[in-house]
Amino acid sequence: MGRYTCNECARSFAKHHRLSRHQNDVHTKSKLFPCPEPGCSHKVTQKSNLKSHMWTQ
Repeated sequence: MGRYTCNECARSFAKHHRLSRHQNDVHTKSKLFPCPEPGCSHKVTQKSNLKSHMWTQ
């Protein structure tokens, strides 16, 4: 079990920056990157995930 625990879902992380990323990505949805492919409604919270998604299109 990690040292840092999310106060919204109780998921735990070994590193604080992982908890911060989780809270931003999962709970705040502060910035979403939509897939630019016509007809695709996929959205991600990190540009690196969008790049990975684009490779599968």
